[in-house]
Amino acid sequence: MRRHVAATERIDLSNLHLAHAWLRSANLASARLFDVDFTDALLIGADLNNALPLGADFTDAWLDSANLTGARLSGANFTGAWLRGANFTGARLRGANLTNARLDRADFRSALDLTVSQVVLARPTRATQLPPDIAADPRVLARIEEIEAAGW
Repeated sequence: MRRHVAATERIDLSNLHLAHAWLRSANLASARLFDVDFTDALLIGADLNNALPLGADFTDAWLDSANLTGARLSGANFTGAWLRGANFTGARLRGANLTNARLDRADFRSALDLTVSQVVLARPTRATQLPPDIAADPRVLARIEEIEAAGW
């Protein structure tokens, strides 16, 4: 028997182990994803609009072209993740780890709580869309030059 989920209800997938999962174009909009392990998962084109992946682990995950609009990403780990073309409009990034995350064409222009330190630890390119104050920071500009020169 199928269960219809109301638009106002949140699916709770908290604490699941989804490492290496194939979730291409998955609809995880508004889902509770507390502490989910998405290590090396394929989430290309996934919809995480208004999702709650607080403390989730996206280490080495593929989130190219994913929709993270309004997602609460506080404490999430994106170490080595592929975030090319991902949309972070209105996403909350306080304490998120972006170390070595690939940010080519990702849109962070209106992301909340994004810091220069987070961007400098990542792999931004000239095509990464950043808030103006962060994009103009000399440390960010130097990191972009470093990444582009290395061909990362």
